[in-house]
Amino acid sequence: MSVGAIIGVILGIIVIIMVIIGIALFVASYNILMRLRNNAEDGFARLDAQFKKRCDLVPAFIQIINSCVNTSDNQTEEIMTARNLALASKNIQEQLENEVILSDNIKSMLAKYQNETSLISNENYLKLKKDLEQLEKQINISGSFYNDVANIYNNRLELFPSNLIAKWCKFTPKPLFKF
Repeated sequence: MSVGAIIGVILGIIVIIMVIIGIALFVASYNILMRLRNNAEDGFARLDAQFKKRCDLVPAFIQIINSCVNTSDNQTEEIMTARNLALASKNIQEQLENEVILSDNIKSMLAKYQNETSLISNENYLKLKKDLEQLEKQINISGSFYNDVANIYNNRLELFPSNLIAKWCKFTPKPLFKF
């Protein structure tokens, strides 16, 4: 075997090893991106479950307020509109924005009627108020978890070589929950 043939074999082996290493890096990066994306989607699903629970409580909450207090403002309508927008959201970004609006409206309503004697003496109102306050805490916890996993995923989308794989495989960043 000549020196040229030996060099050719060695170069061929080196090329094969480099291709194998490249494929392994691609597969590893792709799998990491998939796992992180799945974690972010799971985090959002947990958050979404809390959102749905809150939306389920809103009509009863509004009904109790309307039955106990003579409301002359549009605040109850605004809450129902915000609830309906949150339920009808077309994507995660829109839903997160609409849920913040709903949360702000509920907090405003609770603050407005915190000293209303007809509500303070109503057991159903007190139970719903407590349930809504607990849900807000759970939403904050779930929102923090979602933001943590979404940030890890989003950061990975920007790091080399994952950013190349993310572009080739059409991975997209996850929006963050601004509470």
